[in-house]
Amino acid sequence: MGHTDPYERMAGFRGRFHTNLQRSISSAYYRWKLAENPAGSGYIAMETRRKTDAGSVTVTLKRIAAAGRIQKALEIGDAFTLQPFRRRGVFSDCVRRCIRYALENGYALIYGTPNELSLPGLEKLGFLSCRYAKVVRMKKILKHAQNISGDPRPAALRALFEKDCRLIEDGTIICPLDGPAEDLNGMWGKQRFVFAVIRDRQYLKWRYIDNPDDYRLLGAFRENNWVGYMAVKIVPAAGTGLLCDYMTRDDDIGIFRHLLAAAEHFFNTCAVDVIGLVAVKGSSYFRGLFKAGYHVVQEGVPVIIYEGTAEGRHLLHQQGPWHFTYGDTDLV
Repeated sequence: MGHTDPYERMAGFRGRFHTNLQRSISSAYYRWKLAENPAGSGYIAMETRRKTDAGSVTVTLKRIAAAGRIQKALEIGDAFTLQPFRRRGVFSDCVRRCIRYALENGYALIYGTPNELSLPGLEKLGFLSCRYAKVVRMKKILKHAQNISGDPRPAALRALFEKDCRLIEDGTIICPLDGPAEDLNGMWGKQRFVFAVIRDRQYLKWRYIDNPDDYRLLGAFRENNWVGYMAVKIVPAAGTGLLCDYMTRDDDIGIFRHLLAAAEHFFNTCAVDVIGLVAVKGSSYFRGLFKAGYHVVQEGVPVIIYEGTAEGRHLLHQQGPWHFTYGDTDLV
């Protein structure tokens, strides 16, 4: 094994599997995610067999609004098991260690977005899919040099993400959000979801500005208040742009359209072929995206919740609207 730094060890183990084109797998990434998170430290469950690292699972702390109150939850991810050790209890032992860590530290909610390999094993260990969340993947194919919003000033739009650039539309200022100085309402309006990560100043700075990966964060400003944001990212190897995260004050769809148009212009000038994202089907954002030419490529993206606590069971059966994006997953 040879690693004393847990983040180097995790990165080295993760490097033995397939490449992730959408996010880093470096030690800097794991240190950022699990040690530098303002919500609190995460946890790595690494199982060894025959004096070698055989499997891993991590949990990352998030502040969320769920079940009518703000609380801390753990997002489960990085579930990997080397082929020779599969079906030998390695994965189960890692997950049980994460559950034990959660319960011993008072975290009653554990959620995640597993792939098809880890989902069956998680279901056997007490995780259930939250059927009413209705999370979907969407995409849109861009036509290069297309004037998406009809703005005749491509040079201004191309410079949108440069420092001090401003684009004013209908009284809304769209500008780079390089870490807002003032605090933000983490719900961006009234509390209206049964599940949503708290998106306050600390979270946005950590998630998208301090992140080792290269994100662009757009803010919408109106009447001396921040009224929305959108986080985007380019995956050069795939020719893809990702709408990683978004929220507007009380889900104002007009502000969302301004942010979406600005993001599309940025992607277009960067020769991005396809834009991908995650949304909640039936939400105002979903309807706005559908009208803007985005279509569903995967229904029923699994979102799992541990049912071994009263809070988990309540959330699984509560019903109601979610807000969920790529940024709420371990995928970007």
